[in-house]
Amino acid sequence: NKSAGSIKQIFSANKDISELEENDIPYYKLHGSIDYANLQEGRLILTKEDYRFYQDNRKPLFKRLQRDLLSRTFLFVGY
Repeated sequence: NKSAGSIKQIFSANKDISELEENDIPYYKLHGSIDYANLQEGRLILTKEDYRFYQDNRKPLFKRLQRDLLSRTFLFVGY
């Protein structure tokens, strides 16, 4: 039984997904990452107040996701 691949977290537009292997699974964390919550790029977006940082921290990530949607298959979970 062959594994689907390893999951690679992407919570910042700084992550270059061209470095991912063919069987890697990009996992977009659009509201930040608890593992990197103390960094500007991983800051969690949970409350109304957090959204004031949204434009600075997430707009580039959504643009990156939009570009990636053209060349990859995605499974969207929750929102």
